[in-house]
Amino acid sequence: MNLQGREHVTMSNDGIYFPEMTPDQVRLKEVAHCSSKICRYNGFVRIFYSVAEHQLLCKELAEMEAPNWKELHRHALLHDAAEAYIGDISTPLKKLLPDYRKIEEHVEECVRVKFDLRNWSDWIWLEVKRIDKQAFFIEGTHILYGQYPDLPEIPEEIYEACPTARRLRDRIEIPHGAAAQAFFNAARKLGVNDE
Repeated sequence: MNLQGREHVTMSNDGIYFPEMTPDQVRLKEVAHCSSKICRYNGFVRIFYSVAEHQLLCKELAEMEAPNWKELHRHALLHDAAEAYIGDISTPLKKLLPDYRKIEEHVEECVRVKFDLRNWSDWIWLEVKRIDKQAFFIEGTHILYGQYPDLPEIPEEIYEACPTARRLRDRIEIPHGAAAQAFFNAARKLGVNDE
């Protein structure tokens, strides 16, 4: 198909036209690699902090709160995986781009099908959103620019249980390659299949 430059070329040299993207075009190594190079909050952070690290933090929080709920751990780890392909656009900007949200939903569905996350029930979705908000509290407390006076105090047990939260507290950056490998390893450990 000749899309005349409208496609996005990936590491595997696929030409992806987002409105027609298919689950077989999603690859775990690409998600790990690209999300480790995308900085959260459009770079308005005190240290480089990637989408991959954010997803690891969410998985660690899920494991801390529900140690035996592996499906939640997988969903928490992969909840922003589509951003490896479409980027991390800030929420205020997304609200101004209604067509973007349609494409985002389509790419997210491709990710869910590829990684067998179709049990995206309302219950799991609400849990992931709650964990995502808890991650924001940690991120806002330690690395975001600006004042967030309404952020709750972070319980010490979170730092004990979550290596990513400790790194944020101590403002320790990790190389993108290490973040990509940690994300990839966590996904494989949770049984995420790339075939």
